[in-house]
Amino acid sequence: MHLSLSLLGKFQAVLDGEPLPESRSKKIEALLIYLVMERQQAHRRESLVGLFFPDMTDEDARTNLRQTLRRLSKTLQSETTTPSFLRQQRESLQFNVESDYHLDVAEFETLIAGCAQHRPQANQLCADCIRQFQQAVMLYTGPFLDDFFLEDCPAFENWLQLQRTRLEYRAHALVEALSSYHERRGEYALAVFMRGDGWK
Repeated sequence: MHLSLSLLGKFQAVLDGEPLPESRSKKIEALLIYLVMERQQAHRRESLVGLFFPDMTDEDARTNLRQTLRRLSKTLQSETTTPSFLRQQRESLQFNVESDYHLDVAEFETLIAGCAQHRPQANQLCADCIRQFQQAVMLYTGPFLDDFFLEDCPAFENWLQLQRTRLEYRAHALVEALSSYHERRGEYALAVFMRGDGWK
């Protein structure tokens, strides 16, 4: 099973070529989004409870988290997928980075790092860097999780806004780098196009 997640612009999730059915509960999607974005570490269930069910008693919140996780696992067909997309422990959850998945945000951040020769900071832009930057621009189809929100989950909303602002800043810095590159080459029409609305 291959899972493809697009978080730049509108949320899209595709499993083996088929869009995941839209959940009646946005928290199922939000849990998947949070776990895949913070995939480098395991998350204690108690912290996830506070993130997604802040106004419930501990018992009710844990019950709701278990139900949300069960529905997410069913949606991702976790029981029949090897390796599973989720690593579940008694007290923690983590997205499995060894599973078969693609995340547009991860690709975007890899591309804007520039080519291997110029990482972690591309002081001199070579042809390979420029090609990667152009691919990254194509990936950035809009703000991170555009129009996605969870009511009554302020901690998640704060996290969401931080991610949105961070990625938007990087996208604008990328456009500025490309515009300057075209200016130096005398390609003024391209430079103006990049700084305008045409890059979005």
